[in-house]
Amino acid sequence: MKIFIQSHSVNKICLDASPWISAALLVALFFSAPAVNILESILIITVIISKDLRARFVQNLKSPLIVAALTFYGIIIIGATYSIGPINEAWGMVFGWRKIIILPFVFCAISTAKDKSFLLKTFLATSTLCLIWSYFSYFIPELFYHKDVPGIIIKNHATQGMFFGIAIFVALIFQDGNTTSRQNKVLLYIFTGLTLFNIMTITFGRSGYLVVATLIVIYTLQRVREFSFYKQSIIITLVLAMLLGMFMSSKTSRERIQLGVNEFTQLKTEGDAGSMGVRHYWWQHSLNMIKKNPIFGIGTGSFEKGLENEIKNLTGPAATKTNDPHNQYLKITVEQGILGLVIFLSIIFSAFIAKNVSKPFGLIGLGVLTSWCATSLANSHFSTFHEGHFIWFWLGAMLSPEK
Repeated sequence: MKIFIQSHSVNKICLDASPWISAALLVALFFSAPAVNILESILIITVIISKDLRARFVQNLKSPLIVAALTFYGIIIIGATYSIGPINEAWGMVFGWRKIIILPFVFCAISTAKDKSFLLKTFLATSTLCLIWSYFSYFIPELFYHKDVPGIIIKNHATQGMFFGIAIFVALIFQDGNTTSRQNKVLLYIFTGLTLFNIMTITFGRSGYLVVATLIVIYTLQRVREFSFYKQSIIITLVLAMLLGMFMSSKTSRERIQLGVNEFTQLKTEGDAGSMGVRHYWWQHSLNMIKKNPIFGIGTGSFEKGLENEIKNLTGPAATKTNDPHNQYLKITVEQGILGLVIFLSIIFSAFIAKNVSKPFGLIGLGVLTSWCATSLANSHFSTFHEGHFIWFWLGAMLSPEK
């Protein structure tokens, strides 16, 4: 009897603690990689030692999203066995992709609309504090701590722009809520305006611009879903024109966008090709590598070695080395082949057919996933540390089946 009572007590503590651990992990994703690793470990242990969470975990293993994600991680592991890269690079990349593992654990730790709402409020509160800190850091850098650049509070300018873009999306959806008071709606509108202004003038990452544009379009489509296709087309066109006008009206965002376009369209054959120009070369080399090993790729963690073989007779920007082509889909196809890419895309498909998810949380989860798919055309945001850990956590939290 005593053992049963103790077991029941531990189980209840784990059930009560798991949403709070998840919230702490979400906050850590804004700032600290070590804290993220520690809290992920704590969450995993919490699920393992809780009878109810363990049962929920086993049940969720049948979910198409979990099956697809774990299958893809299996492909990553298998790819390390035939990698042409150094063994430490191959298995180091396997370890780097471990962030996928958090998905099924968050999937069972967050299982009610109340838990999901709590996480969204935690995200908005943390974003609000970061926004205020960003403005103080930008205008009074000598008094307020900042990283490499005044105004950048979250891990880096790209992560900050993306997180702020998500905060705008969440705030807009909260504004539509029937239970949101008029006063809170006014505060959410103010927050949305200040955050958008910050992205345009202080947080200069192009990934942030794309996340904002993607999520605002998704939000608009949701609002006009009952309109005719003709009206929807007009409204979306106007929204895109408005967004372009806003970004081009700010010197910071205008220069960042123009620089990227110029680097990519006016390719340099010598000197510094710029971040977008060098991507152009990496993408060309990636396509060449894919043609040589289309089905299974050249192995996990082998992109750098494969690129070295590809550029050994080249000079200038075309011979720039990297271990990441800054395109998630190309990197996966180079290393795990078309087979790996198909399984990765099946994760995205599985997310869109997730069941037993309330409408606002499904919209928020899939909206952020769509924005990550967009930014990953020029980055590897499913595998980089903060962005990667965040998206797998977010999918688990927002798309988990609700009781």
